[in-house]
Amino acid sequence: MINLSAFGYEKDMRIQDIIPETWKRKDFIQGQMVQKFEQDFSKYVFAKHCVGVGSCTSALQLSLLALGIGSGDEVITTPYTWVSSSECIKQVGATPVFVDINPDDMCINANAVQSKITKNTKAIIAVDLYGNVADIEKLQGHGIPVIEDAAQSTGALYKGKVVGGIADITCFSFYPTKNLSCWGDAGAVTTNNDDVAEKIKELRNHGQSKRFQIETIGWNSRMDTIHAEVLCRKLIHLDKWNAKRRQIAQWYNDEFKDRVKVPYPNQHSLHVYHQYVIRSPRMPAIKDYLNRREIQARTYYPTPLHKTKTYAQEGNFAHAEIASDTGLAIPVHQWLTEQDIDVIIKTVKEIT
Repeated sequence: MINLSAFGYEKDMRIQDIIPETWKRKDFIQGQMVQKFEQDFSKYVFAKHCVGVGSCTSALQLSLLALGIGSGDEVITTPYTWVSSSECIKQVGATPVFVDINPDDMCINANAVQSKITKNTKAIIAVDLYGNVADIEKLQGHGIPVIEDAAQSTGALYKGKVVGGIADITCFSFYPTKNLSCWGDAGAVTTNNDDVAEKIKELRNHGQSKRFQIETIGWNSRMDTIHAEVLCRKLIHLDKWNAKRRQIAQWYNDEFKDRVKVPYPNQHSLHVYHQYVIRSPRMPAIKDYLNRREIQARTYYPTPLHKTKTYAQEGNFAHAEIASDTGLAIPVHQWLTEQDIDVIIKTVKEIT
């Protein structure tokens, strides 16, 4: 089977050495390699601070808490994304307020945000969908803190700058299927705000400013050392891997552009193709055809959040609904061989 993501493929990175090295040091949680990764990653994204945490979901939760957001507050975001972007808002007691996506890049429509701002709006969570980057500067123009959900855009550029040092706060995922991945759940927060960084460091470690000195109600959201070691070794390969994804995406675009709607890399960002998502009203038939031929194809996201029981919300979210009905991800990861790519192209063309 040709999979969407070849996670776990650790060629030529001495990954096999990590377990004995970690075992020898015995610093399994938030050890010295976590600090090294935080330093390396902050330099990579040109941010003053990087704080390693347990997941991107935790990164989003802690970011909201660090901004003092809670009951009675509203946070603007998009209904077309993974649930974490809204889940974190509810978990701190605030209310998600949805804005529809752009019909082309499928990121939040920055031009539609103004109409949803009220006296209770305390932040905007902008999701970089599939590797495209939301229009961060336009969103910052509202004078409200912008939290960038960069779970799918590690290594992407926004107006020539690496994602991670542009928004007020940026949250990353290193889940095993991501462009930069570890061996389980892990995430990070990057920011140029000293106070936010210090607050998140406390919150991730049970509210402690130092051992046994508890300053606030906290969480257990520390990064495991073994994940940091994996990330340190992979980070130096990330730009090369993202370039391979872009190359594959261009091959797909050339072959599919007259058959289905291909991904739209917006003008202000350099896409990293966490997912390559084609769109077609015949999506269910295409999906079934590919899966029966052992080419993994998945729907992202089959139900927009405003149509779920937990996050139901009235409003016009037509573009999110169309994307849910027509979008289909096909394999685009860097471990695909030329033979794999030829098979995928041939098979997609057979059904489109």
